[in-house]
Amino acid sequence: MNTTTSIKNQPRKTKIIATIGPSVANPEKIVKLIQEGVDVFRLNFSHGSLDEHYSALQTIRKYDFEKQEFHAVIGDLPGPKLRIGEIQGGEIELPDEAIIYIILSTHPGSLPIMTVDNVELFALLKPGDIFFINDGLVRLRVISNENHTILSKVEKGGVISSRKGINIPYLPDSFPSLTVRDLQILEAIKDWDLDFLALSFVRGVKDIVALRNKIASFPKSFSVIAKIEKPQALNEIEEIIEASDGIMIARGDLGVEIPVESVPFWQKKIIFESRCKCKPVIVATQLLDSMIRNPIPTRAEVSDVAGAIYDGTDAIMLSGETAMGGFPMESVQTANKIAQFTENHADFVPDVQKIMTNNTDLSSAISFGAWEIARNLKLPVIVTSTYSGSTARRISRFRPNIPILAFSPKYQILRQLKLSFGVIPFSMNLCTEPIELIEEMKKLTLDSGFGKKGDKIVITAGVPLQKSGFTNLLQVEEL
Repeated sequence: MNTTTSIKNQPRKTKIIATIGPSVANPEKIVKLIQEGVDVFRLNFSHGSLDEHYSALQTIRKYDFEKQEFHAVIGDLPGPKLRIGEIQGGEIELPDEAIIYIILSTHPGSLPIMTVDNVELFALLKPGDIFFINDGLVRLRVISNENHTILSKVEKGGVISSRKGINIPYLPDSFPSLTVRDLQILEAIKDWDLDFLALSFVRGVKDIVALRNKIASFPKSFSVIAKIEKPQALNEIEEIIEASDGIMIARGDLGVEIPVESVPFWQKKIIFESRCKCKPVIVATQLLDSMIRNPIPTRAEVSDVAGAIYDGTDAIMLSGETAMGGFPMESVQTANKIAQFTENHADFVPDVQKIMTNNTDLSSAISFGAWEIARNLKLPVIVTSTYSGSTARRISRFRPNIPILAFSPKYQILRQLKLSFGVIPFSMNLCTEPIELIEEMKKLTLDSGFGKKGDKIVITAGVPLQKSGFTNLLQVEEL
C-alpha cells in the first residue's frame, strides 16, 4: 500500500452505512456490499422478520471471522412510529381531494379503505388534525374519528406503499418511547451480537434512560444511538447527545415536523455538538433517494451528501437505496466516490479550536496534541491504543486528513469504531506495560501497511490500557 502523505492517496474516512432489505438480503449481496466499501450495516426492525435480520447478522459475523475484519451492526427499533398496513398490489396513488377511510385491521387495504394495525392512532387524531404519510409526501386532514374508523380528506396526494410511516406533528410526550413491539424485539434480540441499538423518535433524555434501564440486565451490551426526528428533541439536544453513545439525524421524519428550511441548520448544529462530545454522528434519509429507481443520482443529491461531509458527519446512511432499491451496489459506489472527492477538498482545521474551547481536560489536550503534531510533521498516520474507544474518538472528532489506526483487544469496541470518521480498527493483545504497548503498536503499524520502516508516527493511549475513558500518553516514535 502506498504510504505517502498525499491526501489523494488516503483511504475514505467518512463511513458508509447500508440498510439490509429485500434488495440485498442474500449472503452474496451482503458480501458484495462489504467489498464495495460498506462499514456499518443497519437492521431495520420496522420491516422484515427477525429471522431474516438474524440471518443477515450471521452472514456479516461469518465474513468478519473468516477475513479478520470488523463491521458494526445497528439494530434499529421501530419506536412509536405509526404505519399504514399492507396495501393490495404493494402501492397505490392517493389523488388530491380523495376521501379515505382508515380502519383498524390486519388485512391489506385498497382505495378507498386503508388499514392500520396500531390502535394508538385512533386516540391521537381528532377532527381537523393534519397527518402525513411517507415522510410528508402525502398530507391528509381528519374529518371524523369514530369507532376505530378515521374519515379523512387527501389535501396533497401521492403514491404510498405498504408499511409507510404516518407522521403526526408533535406526538404527545405521554406516548411511550418503547412500544410493546419494541419490548418484544428487545427480548428476542438480547443475545444477538449487535453493536448498537438505535432508538426511534427520541424526545428527551428520559427516553434514552428508559432504554438503558431495559437493556442493563441483558447478557450482551449494546451502545445506544439516539435518532433525532422529533421537534421536542431539539429542545434538549445537548443533553440527549451527552446521554447517548451516538446520534442519527433522521431527516425524513424530522423534516415533516419542523420547517423543512430549518433542517440544514439543525443538521450542522447537531453534527458539531456531537463532535464536541466525542459522539459519532450519522446523517440519514434520502441522501441518494432517486437511486432507488435510477442508476445515477441527481446533482442535488450529490451536493447533499457532500454537504453532510463538509458539515463534519462521521457517517452517511443509505436506507431505501440499498434495502429496496434497484441499484444498491451503485448507490454504495456513488456514496464512496462522493466521500473520497469531498474529503480531498474539505478543511476541518477551523473547527478544531472551536471544539477545544469547552474541552480543557487532559485527555482532550493530549488528543489535540496528537492531531497537531501529526499535522505539523506531516505524519502518515495517528496510532492509538484504546480499551473503550474513547481515545480514538477524541482524535476522530478533529477530522484529521490521515488515517487513525485504533488497536484494541476488545472486538466489540473495534467494530463500534467502524462508525467513527477516519478510524481503522485492528486487533491487538492486551499489553500491561507502556514500553511493551508502544513496541507492539509500532510492529502492528508496520504489519498494517499504513507505515513503513523509517516513518515517524504519533502514538496516543490511555495507560493502564484496562482503564476506560481517558488518554494520558503521547509519544512520537520512528518505525
